[in-house]
Amino acid sequence: MNPFTFIYNKLIGRRKAYRSCFLGEDGKLSQDGELVMNDLLKFCRSTKSTAHMSVGGTICPYATHLAEGRREVLIRIQSMLGVSDLDLRELAQQMAGHSDNQ
Repeated sequence: MNPFTFIYNKLIGRRKAYRSCFLGEDGKLSQDGELVMNDLLKFCRSTKSTAHMSVGGTICPYATHLAEGRREVLIRIQSMLGVSDLDLRELAQQMAGHSDNQ
């Protein structure tokens, strides 16, 4: 097997695994996938700045880097799923209508 085929097959398998975790047979977020994605969107600060202010009023680089790392993981999951921007906007709109406790 040539390197291209090996890498391509590996990526296809990885994408399939991500999709099976989050998507239903219809290709849209499953009920569980939506629950987890909602949690990740909040936890990874998808709609907020990742800059964190310290008690002294300066930006804390460590907390900011941690938040950027979380956001990078969310972006990775989204790219592997192939969820459209429209789906994510709709999900964010749904989240905006719910409190963090729901």
